[in-house]
Amino acid sequence: MALNFALDQSFWILVAVLWMLPWKGWALWRAARNGQKVWFTVFMLVYSLGILEIIYLTFWSGLRWNREKKPEEERGKARKKRKGKRRKSSRKILQGT
Repeated sequence: MALNFALDQSFWILVAVLWMLPWKGWALWRAARNGQKVWFTVFMLVYSLGILEIIYLTFWSGLRWNREKKPEEERGKARKKRKGKRRKSSRKILQGT
C-alpha cells in the first residue's frame, strides 16, 4: 500500500515538474531579456506550477501571441529600402577616405 502511494506521488511530481519547467524557463528568459530583475527573482523563488509564469508571459512580458504577418509586397519593399540605405552609406565611407 505504501509503495503504491509513493509511486503515485512521484508520478504526479514528475508531471508537475515537466509542466512547470518550460514555462519557468521561458518566463525567466523573457524577464532577463527585458531587464526585469524583480520578475526574474520572483520566478526563481516562487514555484506556482507555471501559473504565475503564464500570467507574466501573457500580460507583462511584452510578448504578442497573435502576430500579424506582413504581406509579401511590404516585405520586399522593406528589403529594398534597407539595401539602398546600405549602399549609400558604403559610398559615403568610400568617398570620405
